[in-house]
Amino acid sequence: MGPSTKQEANTPTLAAILRDAVRRSGLSVYKIAKDSGVDQSTLNKFLNGGRDNLRLDIADRLFRYFGLRVVTAAKSKSTSRDA
Repeated sequence: MGPSTKQEANTPTLAAILRDAVRRSGLSVYKIAKDSGVDQSTLNKFLNGGRDNLRLDIADRLFRYFGLRVVTAAKSKSTSRDA
């Protein structure tokens, strides 16, 4: 199932946001892994494309480490049922 709106299609994935945060930090994979409690091999594979995803607990640790938050946008209610 693909994105339902053009805005959703242009929204970066959580994986892309994490990869970008790592790149922008300028920190080594070793330091990030050590400080965040994430296995270095797992992080390296994720960053180099050897893994497409991370377990939720690992992604949560990395989001907290980088001070990232997930914010959901309010969706407008459809009035099609009111018709």
